[in-house]
Amino acid sequence: MTDLHFYASAVIEGTIYGLGVDSTPDQWTAELSDQCLDDARKRRMRRDYGLIEVSFHRPKGEREWRCYAISVQIHRLAWGIDNNIPERLNQEHGPFNEHMPFDAIYAEIQARGAQLEKNEGEPSPGFESYRLPSARSAVYVMRTQGSEDDPHQEGDVWSLGLVN
Repeated sequence: MTDLHFYASAVIEGTIYGLGVDSTPDQWTAELSDQCLDDARKRRMRRDYGLIEVSFHRPKGEREWRCYAISVQIHRLAWGIDNNIPERLNQEHGPFNEHMPFDAIYAEIQARGAQLEKNEGEPSPGFESYRLPSARSAVYVMRTQGSEDDPHQEGDVWSLGLVN
């Protein structure tokens, strides 16, 4: 399976390796490893695997962290940093391209029988977003060209949001 197939599957399923809302840090460790950065503050924690970020919360009075959002930070690959991709992902879906054109992921998702819907307005200046309501997922697309020192390209997928 290629990087394109991985991204399209994540959008359509709204999960990564079956993990989504309510998954725990231990489950993510079992699927991707413990090679990550945990940034915990009060009742929120961000687990950063480079390409993948998982957001957790710990409900008041509970001990267990629970996932409430996942993002696939495709834009990080444009900088060419190899350690941004967990080893399992690299082995099963690599090599990962530095750019993922929105047109390619849109066509792949459509070929699998799903239809992205464009969100009205911009999530932030220079970007637009599309959603797949059935999976509670979103695709964020860069609609401006990066500066001279910026490797990002107009039309690139910036990130995927799962469980949004």
